Amino acid sequence: MGKESFARATRRMLSVALALGLALTFPGCAAGKSDSSPEERADLVVYLLEGRDTATQGIANVESSLRQLAATFEDAEGLSVEVRVGIPADSGVTADDAQRALNASLLAGDGPDVIVLDGLPLDRMAQQGMLLNLADARDLLLGSDSFYENILFGLGDASDYAVPTSFSLPVIEGSENLLDRFTTASDLVELVAVDPSAAEALGVDSGLSDLLAASYPAIVSHGTLDRRALSAFLENADTLLKAAQANYDRCQIALGEGGGDYDAVEYGIDALTTTASSASFSTCALFLDDATKLQIGSVDSWEVFGHLYLNQEETPYPCQFRPFRETNATAFTPLGILGVSATSEHPEESKRFIAHALAAEAQKNVQGIGIPVNETACDEFTRLWDGGYSILFAEEDGTTTEYRRDPLSPSEIEHCKELIASADTASLPDRVVVEAMADALRDYSGGNASLEETADAAAQKIDLYLKQ
Repeated sequence: MGKESFARATRRMLSVALALGLALTFPGCAAGKSDSSPEERADLVVYLLEGRDTATQGIANVESSLRQLAATFEDAEGLSVEVRVGIPADSGVTADDAQRALNASLLAGDGPDVIVLDGLPLDRMAQQGMLLNLADARDLLLGSDSFYENILFGLGDASDYAVPTSFSLPVIEGSENLLDRFTTASDLVELVAVDPSAAEALGVDSGLSDLLAASYPAIVSHGTLDRRALSAFLENADTLLKAAQANYDRCQIALGEGGGDYDAVEYGIDALTTTASSASFSTCALFLDDATKLQIGSVDSWEVFGHLYLNQEETPYPCQFRPFRETNATAFTPLGILGVSATSEHPEESKRFIAHALAAEAQKNVQGIGIPVNETACDEFTRLWDGGYSILFAEEDGTTTEYRRDPLSPSEIEHCKELIASADTASLPDRVVVEAMADALRDYSGGNASLEETADAAAQKIDLYLKQ
């Protein structure tokens, strides 16, 4: 195919990250019982904040994985499982409304047994006694498998009340010469603001969800908002969005095509406010586009690790990847976080459901929405990709171009595990807080208000919510 704009290459992509030795599939949302009336209540009710239509999104997500998990648990335990979704796909329900409805159902005694806590105020729910303490059930939950314990028990004050089933890592990959010029996300933004060559080096994808993952632990900590960190995020996000838009427009002009079909702000905010899916690293930009020399993204599978190394093989310059940090902390995003309602009438069955979710067999099915927390399952993944990694593109004339590399070497696998082991701070974005941040960013990036005005307005909303 030759070197060309990543914008054009993206449109031509038939299949990204095809494994030569392994193909994983995710069933749709048929698995697990649909919502039912109290009279028809299932043996176990599992709650998820946000649904996502995989048929239209074309991505694996927590809901499809959860329904698959419910089906396998039903088969193993002989119990019926109902999956409730607080924000069904395309429903228009807000996160705040969904949280209020969840709280009302818990108070009424008709709440769920198991709660997927992604996007929910985990710390507050634990502090207010809404979640069952799981510390005495660790032997049951863990079984005999090995786990990435820094992730599994890395939820801070809530570590005794919930466990993630998978996780992702915000990462930046690119030219070693550029990576040597900054340390934190704010450092990168400062460089982009003053050096046009650094701005042009950024891929057209904004990396906004990854900036959020790196920044959120400083923005909200122990239920308290840091207004300065919020303002810094808004300013940094705006700079990255403007750079992304400029780079996309420049690509379109170079191709002789009109712009206007890409809105970096809305694209970034859409990614920012999606809690039901993990945003994977955008592969291949570094070697398909001569201009792109920095790419921000998330590692959410061992497959992505393989494609990061594929990038390094294909780029004509020294290329590395490292954690994308905002502070000295190395953030990770827990996914599929499971807890048990303190008012559940089926606490033992709920614990067994979580144990089922953490077991190696079930953990093999979270691949694609996060790296499994079960290290035993991850080790098996590294062996299963024995055919190497491949990325296939289609040309307009029907021909295809394939890029491929060998399986990860033992030293590469060890480097990936070291990166995982370095993760020390959970990023737990509360969907209500993030929606307030997204509204502020839209106003600021749109020129409707100053940074101070938008930060103040967002801070007022967030403070009010956090004090509830």
